[in-house]
Amino acid sequence: MIQRTNQIKENLGYLETAWKAVADSAKWAWDSMLDIGREASLDQKSQMFSVKLMK
Repeated sequence: MIQRTNQIKENLGYLETAWKAVADSAKWAWDSMLDIGREASLDQKSQMFSVKLMK
């Protein structure tokens, strides 16, 4: 019974990790959709300019 309890706890860890990955992916997708049409901030513009200069 103790062994089975430990297996259940371990599996819950896997489930929690999987759900966290799903939530993180959904958050990224939602943020990406919200970024459509949003003007870049001054910091973002500065970073993009720096990247272009490095090329």
